[in-house]
Parts: sequence; structure tokens; C-alpha cells
Amino acid sequence: MLVAREINTFNDLMDMAWSGAVDTLNDITRADKEIELMNLMDACFTDETPTETEINDWLWFDRDFIYEHCGLNENGELPTDEDDMLESLDNLNDAECFTDFCDDCEKCCLDDYCGTVVGCKAMFEDIKNQVILFDDFKNKVISKF
Repeated sequence: MLVAREINTFNDLMDMAWSGAVDTLNDITRADKEIELMNLMDACFTDETPTETEINDWLWFDRDFIYEHCGLNENGELPTDEDDMLESLDNLNDAECFTDFCDDCEKCCLDDYCGTVVGCKAMFEDIKNQVILFDDFKNKVISKF
């Protein structure tokens, strides 16, 4: 027997969810990202009619994917300035060249230290050439935060 259930609102989704899916939905509610989740769900299930279990499992087991697409961190929370700063430091450490690193001055951990793109590029080069040690720079940024 096939039983289809229409889900038109976030509340409909909350009413049908169980177990770990409820935790995901509670995080989405706290972050006020219900519309984003409903849009993502529409995009993910465009070509199929999922069962309630498939939707529940998607909410539960694809939580990282859902959070990423809704702009949440791995804990299901809106990112903080500290999260942005730590991500920026990771990007700085991983980048091979300045153009790989530089993409958003508002979230950049170097912005407070350099002020301009030219100054930022010089700081980046100093870190990559070990004129300034990355760990020393990271500790300085974190202690200032």
C-alpha cells in the first residue's frame, strides 16, 4: 500500500519527524532557517516522491549537508565572528598563493592587521615565507579576539 503525505509547511515537517531528525529541525528553528530548509528540500527531492522515512533519514543523517546549505556551522548554529576568524586562519594556512586565500575582506582575520589588500598580500607573503611564523600570528590573532 502506498500512502503519500503532502508537506506544505515547516510545521508539517516537524509533525512527521522523529528521532535525530527532530534535533536537526530544532536547530533550524533556533537559527530561523525554516524557509531555507524547505527550499533545500524542494531542490533535493525535485525528481522523486520520497517516503516519510527517506525524509526523516535525510534530515537526520545528512545534517552536515543541510547545515552547510542553510548557513549553519557543524553544531547547527549561526556562525560567530570567532568561527569566521578560525576559518580564515585555516584558509590562510592552507592557501598556496594569495589569490587562493583572498576572497572576502569582511571575514578575513588579516583585515584588522593590514587594512588594505596590498598590506594583506604583504602579510600573507611574510607568513608563507616564514618571516612571521604562522603559529605566532595565529596566537596573536586569537589573543586579540
